[in-house]
Amino acid sequence: FNYLQPTIQLPFVWFGGYYTGFFVHPTYLNKDSIIYCFLIGDDISFELEIISLFDCNIYSFDPTPYSIQWISSQNIPNQIQFFPFGISDKTVLTNFYLPKEHGFISGSEELQSNVDGAKSIQVPMKKLVDIMSDLHHQQIDLLKLDIEGSEYRVLDEILESQIPIHQIVVEFHDRF
Repeated sequence: FNYLQPTIQLPFVWFGGYYTGFFVHPTYLNKDSIIYCFLIGDDISFELEIISLFDCNIYSFDPTPYSIQWISSQNIPNQIQFFPFGISDKTVLTNFYLPKEHGFISGSEELQSNVDGAKSIQVPMKKLVDIMSDLHHQQIDLLKLDIEGSEYRVLDEILESQIPIHQIVVEFHDRF
């Protein structure tokens, strides 16, 4: 299995909680880094740790009603800018399915096993290129995606648009 061994070795650091964190290559992050985080749920430990180390601005996005309510009740640092919409492969108002289980937070644009097809709401979703244009960003230093099954469509759209992104961390939901 030597062909499965990485050919490039990079330092990495875990940022965030046990279930909500990601390994990040921190070498090229600094106070001027542009960091986008899609979805946040009710845990911004990843964002807070990045801010504590780099003192940079973070752009966080989540269209989930629970998350919008939760973030508005928090005393968040000025470095976090929150936007109540999500990322998709198109800019539209679309069906967003809410969780099946009471107490669960994450909804999805995808009708998958953790959401209830009978419980949907209309939410705004945007393509990454449109979000960057709205925020006047030319590139992204770190993109965090935890988008509950939509990551494949979104990643395809990002690759097609050739957006300059230095680092992407993704939670893949192929189990759905």
